[in-house]
Amino acid sequence: MEERTLAFRVEEDLHRTLKVKLAKEGITLKDYVIGLIRSDLYLQKRPIPVDELKSCAEEIYRKSGQILEMIARQPDPSDSGPET
Repeated sequence: MEERTLAFRVEEDLHRTLKVKLAKEGITLKDYVIGLIRSDLYLQKRPIPVDELKSCAEEIYRKSGQILEMIARQPDPSDSGPET
């Protein structure tokens, strides 16, 4: 794929803060900017309908109940008898 160059200026303080962040995260400025651009262009940005949110919340509630039941059925390690 052919590449093009983007060049722009930013305030010195912003540039310094950005360089520190990127150093901590171990990523390049190029990868960071391309990631931001791709996120903005390609991530779905639509409001989630209330009924969809409700359905998801109900599913999470059901699953959490199932997980709690599974945990409750697990043997208690403290009931394994006296240690020798």
